[in-house]
Amino acid sequence: MLDNQKEEQDFIAFITKCSRNNKKPSTALLAKFYLSLFQIAKKIENSIAVSDELIKLKHHFELSINYLDIPFEQLRGMIDIYGEILPDNQHYDELIDTIAEIEATRISELTSGQTYLNRGITKLKNNLNQESLIYFGRASRKLAKEETQTEFYYCLMLLSDAYSKIGLYWASYSSLVAAANIFANYWYTTGNLSINFLKSVEQILKNETIIGRVPVLLCWFELYSVLQRYFQQETDDNNPENILADHMTDACISIRLLNMNFEDFDNLKHLPDIFKLNDLWLSEDASLYLLGNEHLIELDETKTSLKKENLPDYYNKFANQPFVAQIAYETNFLNTPEVSIESLILGIKLNIKFLQNKELLILAENILAYFESFLATSFEDVFPISENINLVLDFEQIDDNFKLETKSRNHIIVNLKKATAFNGKNFHELMDALLPHVISGNYMIKDYKEFFDRLFKKDEVHERLSVLLQHNNFLTNVLTNNPKFFFQDWITGQVSEYKILRTQSPITIDQVLENKADKKEKKEKLNLKNISHKQIKAQTIINAELWDNAKWKGFGFFSSPQIPFGMLLSFENFDFGKKIFEEWIHKYGKIDKEETISITVIKGINKNKPYWYKVLISKNIDKSTLTNGQFITLSSRFHRMEPNTSTNLNNLLRAYHLFKKFILVPAHVDKDFKMTPIIEAGIIKTELKVREAWEIGIHDFERVVITADDNPIIPENIKDAPILEILKENGSKK
Repeated sequence: MLDNQKEEQDFIAFITKCSRNNKKPSTALLAKFYLSLFQIAKKIENSIAVSDELIKLKHHFELSINYLDIPFEQLRGMIDIYGEILPDNQHYDELIDTIAEIEATRISELTSGQTYLNRGITKLKNNLNQESLIYFGRASRKLAKEETQTEFYYCLMLLSDAYSKIGLYWASYSSLVAAANIFANYWYTTGNLSINFLKSVEQILKNETIIGRVPVLLCWFELYSVLQRYFQQETDDNNPENILADHMTDACISIRLLNMNFEDFDNLKHLPDIFKLNDLWLSEDASLYLLGNEHLIELDETKTSLKKENLPDYYNKFANQPFVAQIAYETNFLNTPEVSIESLILGIKLNIKFLQNKELLILAENILAYFESFLATSFEDVFPISENINLVLDFEQIDDNFKLETKSRNHIIVNLKKATAFNGKNFHELMDALLPHVISGNYMIKDYKEFFDRLFKKDEVHERLSVLLQHNNFLTNVLTNNPKFFFQDWITGQVSEYKILRTQSPITIDQVLENKADKKEKKEKLNLKNISHKQIKAQTIINAELWDNAKWKGFGFFSSPQIPFGMLLSFENFDFGKKIFEEWIHKYGKIDKEETISITVIKGINKNKPYWYKVLISKNIDKSTLTNGQFITLSSRFHRMEPNTSTNLNNLLRAYHLFKKFILVPAHVDKDFKMTPIIEAGIIKTELKVREAWEIGIHDFERVVITADDNPIIPENIKDAPILEILKENGSKK
């Protein structure tokens, strides 16, 4: 009878002996390979960590470079078996990286690229989208060659999918355009059309329905219609049950239109005929219905049971389809003299404005794609400290290719030389200059050196950025030099203008529906490896530059014959303190009607100093408006007050409860600590929050004021105070 355990022990003993044979180094190394592979199989079977064996294997592969008789491809095939089992294992990733680089020199760049590509696919399947970007970027470096264009195409399509899954739709778009360009070139040079050209355009349509630029979407739909007719039979055979891209695009445009605000209905006046001319019949009927011209909707009784009297119910249901949750930005008609496009990157809205110009539009979308790609994997290292960043692009008579004017940390004017084509090197130089201006004042980075080392060495960000440098060339190569990117380009003699016959929107939007996708996402454990940029929203009233310079020194109250009760924030550098209030007044008004500026007093922070308290200044966030799975980054400031008695705070709170309203003003504090309030810079408010420190829990916004040196006052009858979890997380020993 076979004794499996003894056989196993004998095998291990034999392999171990071989691995120690210094006279036959090649045999010894091969034995070490087999020993590690055996140990990995046993450990996985018994749910034991395998990192130590993976580290050994990496070392073995590095040594194998010197031994041509080592069966590299056979061993590499054995490693592949564990890829699906270990999708999120750092040491397995490092092993794959080592193997891929050896393959590049020992076998071919193609084989190396395929190794990176396969690892990226495994990451993507397991919702490790950020990590998949890194591998697709590395694969693109190996596959971007004349002889591997088909493999490069699939790499770009997968790269686009990964970008899309983390909410970076401009980077996704640019990758798709690069993919389409491969088979556009193939068409131009050989006269043969590839189905891959159609597939890339289909994905561009899907992506553009999420972005929502109607004229640009029509451009791509026009190209799709030509290609789809050519491949009609093949697409019908391959998609017997799937909805064709033209029908899906038509439906998604309709849903977008049906979700518009009534104030924007003026944009619909020319759309019915434009849609009709492009065979977008659902969108044609939806725009007619919204305008109040439902009498012009043609219903074929032989094909539909829909009656005119049922249109309100039909379009309400149509408007409330799940696609609503996928919409990234408001529908953009690109029909005003100055137009804009935007992205949401790590919670900050990056908006680019420019005059109607095709070159500027292409450059703007390229800039958004570049910033998205650059910060795609930076969830753990970068913290947003602004709500928005505004860039303005304009052509100017200048000698250099471009000139940057920084109006403020989040308002930058980019002056461009008209004759310059911003492609390749010129675009790269522009982004090298623009990147520091955008990032430094609007994002906080924990460790700059560590961040950039990881970004360029580990993530190899330059590999995926290189795909974006030729966006202008790729796009114009596919859509020609004169694409119809603006709404006016589509208004011809065949297009009539329809009247708005309504006084309000006929659609009732189901607000609950918009959160369904978020609720679905909540079922998965959320972490920084699988979240999307669209799940993050930066909220702040703090201009970090002004606050850093102002140097907040104190908090108090005052009264005068004209003002019975006021509160003040005192600053050492008053000019900057005054600018803080001027900016608030510009944004929120002299009367803070929405109570956007939140002031919270946190008492009981130190049992040894019972009268000490902290004051938190932040943006007021209504938790009831937050959706499941959403991350809020709240930039705020707090100051510790250290009085010896409770008199001042008690008087302040007593006055607040008496008057129910106060004026918040900046004040100057001199060297003798005398505070002088500036009434004319004040803001009327009605809300002051007061909390006991022990009540603050791990999920409260106020937790930011709790530090490791706090020793909170906790009532004796409270056994499990919420603050204890925060103190434990902060490393407090108290």
